[in-house]
This record gives sequence, structure tokens and C-alpha cells, in this order.
Amino acid sequence: MNSFAAGLVLMTALLRIWLELRQRACLVRQRGQPPPAWTDAASQQRTIDGALIRGRITLLGVIAEAAVALLFAVAGIAAMAQSELMASVPPAALAVALSVLVLLSLGAVRRGVEAANVYVVDAALGLGRPGVRLFLSDTATRIAVLSIVVAPLLVAAAALIERQVPLWWLLAWAVWLMLMTLDSALRPLVQTRLLYSAIPLPDPSLVARIEELLGRCGLKLGHVQVLDASRRTRRANASVHGLGRRKHIYLHDTLLDRLGSEEVLAVVAHEAGHARHGHVLKALAGLGMLGLCAAAGVWLMGDRLGLETPEKVPLIALLMPSLGFLVRPIVFGLSRRFEYEADAFAASHVGAPAMMRALERLYVANAGVPESDPLYAAFHASHPGPSQRLGRLTQISTGGRRACQVNTGPPT
Repeated sequence: MNSFAAGLVLMTALLRIWLELRQRACLVRQRGQPPPAWTDAASQQRTIDGALIRGRITLLGVIAEAAVALLFAVAGIAAMAQSELMASVPPAALAVALSVLVLLSLGAVRRGVEAANVYVVDAALGLGRPGVRLFLSDTATRIAVLSIVVAPLLVAAAALIERQVPLWWLLAWAVWLMLMTLDSALRPLVQTRLLYSAIPLPDPSLVARIEELLGRCGLKLGHVQVLDASRRTRRANASVHGLGRRKHIYLHDTLLDRLGSEEVLAVVAHEAGHARHGHVLKALAGLGMLGLCAAAGVWLMGDRLGLETPEKVPLIALLMPSLGFLVRPIVFGLSRRFEYEADAFAASHVGAPAMMRALERLYVANAGVPESDPLYAAFHASHPGPSQRLGRLTQISTGGRRACQVNTGPPT
């Protein structure tokens, strides 16, 4: 039994349950309150009811995930690693196999929660429901793409630990950072191409306006394509990808159905703000520092994670989600700051009113809750809440003190 791993898993699970209960209380308090200006009372009620159901599903998922993790920590990993059936398997190979089993088991629980949310909550809110075959196909695609990053990392970590390489944790971190950088640069494009069908934006005038907008932002347009997101969801989204100044833009067909051309330009300007400010590189640098701290922490844990490679590597894989959850306030705090900067950047190029209209329509389209519990948001919200984002844009629109400074220097 690894009591250290079991204790960390249990502590994280209890924290997640407490946060979900705080969020539930926050949502219940909003039931009788007047709706914000961007929605109506009936829509707000449906959204809150859906969020409450989603919260109950999440609670069950947290309990199930903790049970699976505790089973591995208490007996599963040690029993399989020490089994006579595994005696002939090389230690490094056994470590990788057990790590994959741990990650797939935890991933199955999370994907089950996602399925429940999609087929119960999203369907009830009119947000769409993909066919089961499509859902399973998407799952397989995501696993395949993710394995390109995870598999080399597991192999490298197992080999370094088994050979007792000095500073193995630092070398493992370097491999992780390299894979994360490649993943950040390539996975959005690869996964988008694998999951969606893309066609050129059929409105040439809108394409010309987007190209002119990016030119003013110091960026070049590669192409603008529309993704068939409506096969899976009614939610609306957009993204900008590409290394360097040349950017490839993907607009969900649901976004074009919900927003007018001015609002679409505002969304593109927001995404261009992320690129112009170098948010991807800044996020990678921040994650790199946190990853280095995590790697050093794993090294300091030492013998608490087991002496043998077939036990140590799977336990590290088991604990990474818990450690990752505990540092979420740092990661998401940085992400929310980036969103404010991108909003301000968009407002400086297309005007704050257009950005505000786009956000309001997106909150309605995506069934966003008006407010979240502050502590819950610290661990779960990568974007600021509606009142905070719209409030800052209102300050900009009315000529008040700007909340974010717009970078007008050369492209980063």
C-alpha cells in the first residue's frame, strides 16, 4: 500500500467535492435573482438548472475517479508489478504498460462524465447531441493524438529511472517540455483536421475584412475556414493557430449562425490579441516552470513512491492529475489575465461595443452561468465570468480607466 499516494488522491478528491458544493450553493442563490441584461429569466433558469445537474454528475465522477485512483494506489499497482505473471516482463516496459493502464482507467471515468453531460445536460439545454458512433470516434481520435505526447514521455521516464541516470527528473522534465511545445504547436491543427470537416469561409467580403483586421494587428492571414461543429454541438467557438505571424483561423459554423459580421470580427480580433501578445509562449513558459517544480517534487518524494521502476512510474502517472489540480489557480489565473488582455486588444481594433455584443451572444449560445463561486472559479474557470469581462469592456467603452494595457510594439 502506498499511503502517501492514497492520501494525496483523497485530499484532492475532498477538495474537489467541497468546491462543487460551494458552486452548487452559489447557483441556488441565483435562482430567484433578476437575470443580467444579456439574457432573460427563463433562459437563466434553464442554464442554472442545467448547471446544477452537471454539478451532480461531476460529483459522481469525482467519487468514481477517486475510487479508481485509490484502488491503484492501495493495492493495484503493487499487486500487478509484483505478480509472477509479470516477472518475465522488462521493468521499464512493465512500468509503461501499468502507467498506460492507470491513465486509460482514469480517462475512461472522465470521458464517462463528459458523455453524461453531453447526452443528459446538453441535450436538455438544446446544445446538441452527437451520435454515439461520432462520440466514440472522437474519443478514439483524442486518445490517438494524446498518445503521441504521452507515450514518449512514459518511455523516457521509465528508461531514465530504471538506469538510475543522475538528475533523471530534470531530463524527464526536459523531454516533457519539448513534447508540450510540439503539442501546443501541432495538436490544435492536427486534431481539428481529424475531428472536423473544413471548408473555406463562403463570404469573400468577410474574408477581406478579416485579412485587413489581421494586417492592422501585425499578423498575416493564412486561411479562414469553417468547421462543421454543428454535428456535435450548438455551442459557438473560434480559434487562431499557426507559428509566427501567419495565422490560420477556424470558425465554427455555429458561430456564424449566431453572430453578425461585426461580432465575428470582434471574436477574430480577440483571438488575434492572444497571438499578438504571445500568450501561447507565455503560457508554455509558465507551465514549464510549474512542470519543473513538479519534477523536483517527484524527486524529493523519493522512496515514498516506491523503490522499483514498475511501481514508481505508474504512481507518478497516478498522482499527476492531483498535482495538476492543485496548481490550477496559478494556471487559470494567468489564463484569465490573458483573456482580459485579448478583450482589450479586440476593443482597440473593432470597438468595445462589438466585443461586448459578441460575448453576450456567446454566453447565451453556450449556456454560460451568470456568476460562479470565486473559489470554484479559481480552480475551474480559464476565462473570467460574464460580469467581470463585460464590466471591463464597459469601462473601455465609456472612456474609463483601462483595465489592460494594449501592446502596440512589434509582433511577438
